[in-house]
Amino acid sequence: MSNKKHNHYVPKAYLKGWETLDGKQLGSKSFSVLDLKSQKIRVPDKKRLFASIEYLYSINNEVGIDQHYENFFCDGESYFGQVLASLSRGSIPSLDGKGWYYFIESIVSMGLRDPRLINSSLEAFSKALKLPIDNYLKDIVLDILCKQIQSTVYKFSDFPISIFKLASHNLITCEVPFWDMSTSKFKKNCGMIPLSSNYLLVIGDEFDFIKDINLDQKVLNIVDISTDNEKTTILTAMVNNFILARARKWVVFSNKIDLKTRAHILDELKYEKVLARKLSDKFCVVVGDERILISD
Repeated sequence: MSNKKHNHYVPKAYLKGWETLDGKQLGSKSFSVLDLKSQKIRVPDKKRLFASIEYLYSINNEVGIDQHYENFFCDGESYFGQVLASLSRGSIPSLDGKGWYYFIESIVSMGLRDPRLINSSLEAFSKALKLPIDNYLKDIVLDILCKQIQSTVYKFSDFPISIFKLASHNLITCEVPFWDMSTSKFKKNCGMIPLSSNYLLVIGDEFDFIKDINLDQKVLNIVDISTDNEKTTILTAMVNNFILARARKWVVFSNKIDLKTRAHILDELKYEKVLARKLSDKFCVVVGDERILISD
């Protein structure tokens, strides 16, 4: 297998959920990106390289470049296309057990594969273990994060999965789009991620908005609220507020977003507000049974 130079910390297949026809070239699609540092909105020039860093998950050793961590993160990405294609056709996504496992693994990984978490972990472990930041330490940190991802997938394996179809295309996303609430102050065994500009994926049944829905524990639940503008507005505000609180580098939104939502997002992501949030950032890394908090 050839080396993959550009390692994506947010999968290309995932970002397709925000694409629309851009009107500039027949058949071409795009999404809009707000760069939080420059405060400029743009369409990525090289979409295939967006949200990637050269050899982010690669380890240099005596044999060459080891990319088994990059391959680990890529395992579930192909299933995003299948799920999104099914949803766009109005059909229920159909994956086998292996497919669903890798799909959920890829979703969970988007809460833990962030470059800032990796770099902060390297610095913290380097200081604690009195080791240089090198490929040996990088191997340790990536191994810990991958084990944490697998443990989280196992924890969620018996939980119901629901996909909400919303009435608008106002959901946004950022570089860390998955929220595992069990590691938050709320301590709930559930998680969520905006799956596209108009689909929300929820794992578990502990969210207040989901408690009155009769969920099947053993199958994927499709909850269509595309005719319920009130509930769509409430869920969109909740999810977008979560994304706004986590965004530090960029936010992606669909070109179908309405003007009111867009204006709110731009106001909440003014650089001074983002910088204020960043000062209190802490990451949680699980090593065995111990949770380690790491400041950025």
